[in-house]
Amino acid sequence: MSIRGVWVILDYSDHPPSVLYSRRYPNIERRALKYSSKPFPHFPVPSDKDMCNAVMQEVGSVRENDLSQTTIRSCDKNWSKPVYELFEGRLWPVVLIQQKNIYFVTLPLSQHKLSEERPIPIEIPSIPVALELLISMAQILSNSPEKIKVDGPFLSSLHQFLSISVPMGTILETNVNTYSSYVPVLTEQTLPSQLPDLPSWKPVVFKGNPKLTLKIAEKVQLTQWDLTRSTTFWNTYGTVQCKTELEGVPEITLNLVIPQGGFGLRTIHTHPSVHMFDAQASTPDPEETNSITLQGPLMLAHTTSSTKIRFSPPLGWFTVCEYSCSERNLPVHSDFAPIKAYYEMKGTHKLEFYIHLKLDERVRNNFEYLEITIPLFNRGPIQTADIRPASMQVSISSDQRRLIWNVDKKFPKNLEQTLQATVTFPEDPGESVPGEDPLCTGLTAYILINFRILDFTISGIVIEPRSVVSFPQSKYKLVINRELSSAEYKIWNVNGDTVIPQLAQ
Repeated sequence: MSIRGVWVILDYSDHPPSVLYSRRYPNIERRALKYSSKPFPHFPVPSDKDMCNAVMQEVGSVRENDLSQTTIRSCDKNWSKPVYELFEGRLWPVVLIQQKNIYFVTLPLSQHKLSEERPIPIEIPSIPVALELLISMAQILSNSPEKIKVDGPFLSSLHQFLSISVPMGTILETNVNTYSSYVPVLTEQTLPSQLPDLPSWKPVVFKGNPKLTLKIAEKVQLTQWDLTRSTTFWNTYGTVQCKTELEGVPEITLNLVIPQGGFGLRTIHTHPSVHMFDAQASTPDPEETNSITLQGPLMLAHTTSSTKIRFSPPLGWFTVCEYSCSERNLPVHSDFAPIKAYYEMKGTHKLEFYIHLKLDERVRNNFEYLEITIPLFNRGPIQTADIRPASMQVSISSDQRRLIWNVDKKFPKNLEQTLQATVTFPEDPGESVPGEDPLCTGLTAYILINFRILDFTISGIVIEPRSVVSFPQSKYKLVINRELSSAEYKIWNVNGDTVIPQLAQ
């Protein structure tokens, strides 16, 4: 959602109306020109004076010396507050709200090719988002303890809010509380022209205890059906995330290291703030030759490899890079799965199923959580459930169509867990409910494994603490975390039909 411009107009009874604050976005204006059409040609963003006059003419209070004017709004005009049209309908849509004697105005970008008829305002997504932005701006100004005036010091808060919430004309955040978490309370208010010269992607300088947090978050997807036929397909992808709480506009340099024997990376894509990416001891993936870039598809499993990254971090959490690795790149590890599982289920109204889990010995045996969801679709609500062994923590979901097995956070010494159960259903399942999987009829069924392991990744990628350097140099607390979690870890019933294309023979 984007806006072409924003204005704050002040209308005191003892002074003529004037523009208190304005901001334009030329890059969004070029996009607006692209979306214009012949029935509704492009109307450029007006000057502050013209916009002020047009707003006062449309919604401003009528004064005694203005009663003779013939341009006062007509009583039979159709209204669609808070969306207006200005300049005899040539400038539309204009979103406007009023707080006492202050008018907040914005010109949202309509990304629709306007035909003979304009769409209704609710069909343009940028209009309600622009309205939320104006409400937040009004809330910021209402918190000012001083009288609002053209040269008032409160404008720095408004300028910083727009710099964070609407960088380059794109609305990213409209919540004032979120903005306040980025920016501490200003003790010395200054005018926008006196604010320090900072880049648009970091309009606020951090003040507080310096801290740098780095996090490697990896996810694994897996589809498995009958281990005896080697029908396991898995893929892993992850991100390197960063949150920099350092003063000034620092540059951060770090090394991503993949030890020898790691599962390796297939592709890496970096954030625009990364301006140096140096991968050493890397070998391109022959199946990805058409997409080789400076970020480079990598296959780094056979040697210890290091990749140096230098970037200028923006505010808050952001993703430094995204990467993926797959078993098809590393045949030596093609039989790998963090948790191998076997699911056998049979029956109609009385189901008997058996689940066997085995943790790979290369995986860290310390889970933050490990939960098995056993959906039993298209059979109606569960009537009874006999769980064996009875010590297992198994519960029935609120909709009575799933069993939830909470496995211990650690596997026993043999790294195996088993569960057997007998579940009964009514002979007449009744009408289906929303969320039923149409594929899971008869013996076609699956279980979902949800887990998270801290301080572990499949790729083996780590960040060298000694390689993390900030420029200019400063003292800060460094925190590095890693985690592996499941994205869609699905085990199919060996007695049912498979939906894996490779097995449909």
